[in-house]
This record gives sequence, C-alpha cells and structure tokens, in this order.
Amino acid sequence: MSETGFLGRLGARLTQTLEHSDAEELEKASRSSGADSVCSCSCGQSATIIGRIRSVTYGLGEDELGVTAEVYDGTASVDVVWLGRRSIPGIEVGRCLQVSGRIAFKNNRRMLFNPRYELREDVAGPVREGR
Repeated sequence: MSETGFLGRLGARLTQTLEHSDAEELEKASRSSGADSVCSCSCGQSATIIGRIRSVTYGLGEDELGVTAEVYDGTASVDVVWLGRRSIPGIEVGRCLQVSGRIAFKNNRRMLFNPRYELREDVAGPVREGR
C-alpha cells in the first residue's frame, strides 16, 4: 500500500499530532517557567530559553566551532554553541536544557555562544548547573 493510502495518511496524521502535541507541551512548560520563546527573540536580545536538545554536533576540524546543540522550545530552535569545547557531559539529544545569553544570528539562524546553562530532568527543576 502506498503512503497516500489510508494507513499512510493515518500514520502521517498520528505523527503530526504527536509532534504538534510535543511542541505545544514544550511551549507551555517554557512559558510557565518564565522563559522567552525562541520565535520572539531578536538579534542582540538577552534571553533565557528552556527547550529540548534535538541534535548535538562536535567540531572535529579547524572550521568547526566546538560543541553545538540545537535546542527547540516548541516555537522555534536556537543553535547553542560552546566555543573551544570538545564535549560537555550531559549535553545529549533528548535532554531538557535552560540556556541564558545574548541572541545572535548567523545564516538566518538564531544562536547563543557560550551561554550559561542548566541541565534539567524536566521543565520543573534543574539537575546540574554549568558555565
């Protein structure tokens, strides 16, 4: 059966619903914690963002920045970059993270460089703090 068949449409609808539900849940939790929403952050603004890590990349060559994590808060994502770092314990896909710093833009993407951060078990409380 093709993806345009009944099962394909049902699967797509269920997936969209789960992704949409997760985004709404993240956005609601972030706002209730007093964090800024990524979609409303502008260049140069000091912001505190709470979200889930979607991806982590590690710089291996001269052109790479260091450790970069894409953090999604339910409205949009921000690339969080720790310059000169090879790894950061606890920074892994799926973890909740609170970051604070000044928003920058590079290639039309929001970025935070060397922010203050807290790893969180969930949106309610911090696990460990770092700089």
